[in-house]
Amino acid sequence: MKRPCKICWIILALFLLGNIILLGFWWFDDDQEDRRREFSKEERHQGMRQHFIRNAGIDEEQFDEMYALWKEHSKKMNSLQEYSDSLRQVLKAETFSDSPDSLEVKALFIEIADKQRQIEEANFYHYRRIRSICKTEEQREQLDKMFRSKIMDRRPQRRYKGHRGKH
Repeated sequence: MKRPCKICWIILALFLLGNIILLGFWWFDDDQEDRRREFSKEERHQGMRQHFIRNAGIDEEQFDEMYALWKEHSKKMNSLQEYSDSLRQVLKAETFSDSPDSLEVKALFIEIADKQRQIEEANFYHYRRIRSICKTEEQREQLDKMFRSKIMDRRPQRRYKGHRGKH
């Protein structure tokens, strides 16, 4: 009789521990969201300014020039991304349609791919313009290092691999 009782208490303790850990994750995630929402647009701008001045040796004038380019680039990216998202919505509607129009679907594939190419091209030339503002090779190296770490921090998106490797 005592053995099943001990197992029940161990299971109960594990469930309790699991609940405490889960609540901790929820609390931590909420705390992270609150910290992100606290900064105004001006505070983020000043934070970026200090980060670039401190880490890349960029001066105030260079930062202002870079920031103007970022604002312009951001507007272009938003419009390209919104259009690309609208194309994906149309494609989704065709996906779940009982009789999809194959010509429209192929046209959507081509247009989505073209928008993605435009996004990648715009990002490439935008960074080249940002980089050209640097006055010294050391600034370019530091800027490259900052951007590489930012790009590398992003988790790669998983892509469907089909049946490759499953013979």
